[in-house]
Amino acid sequence: MGMAPAETSVGDLICVFYGCPVPCVLREKEDDVSCFFFIGSCYLNGMMTADAIEKLTIRHGAEGKANAEVERDFVIL
Repeated sequence: MGMAPAETSVGDLICVFYGCPVPCVLREKEDDVSCFFFIGSCYLNGMMTADAIEKLTIRHGAEGKANAEVERDFVIL
């Protein structure tokens, strides 16, 4: 359960950025999979604390290190 900007569409990504206090909604640029448009911030019930984010990283990464599925470099437009 959560809330996101009205412009959010199916297929948009919810991302957590280190140092950002809230999750963000991004949309992949059609012709470049390493570029994303920033749609806005969102609220995710149960995922708004640093502890929740840390648990997500540990669950998806080996020995607490995020893997390529969880952590990657990209450009925000």
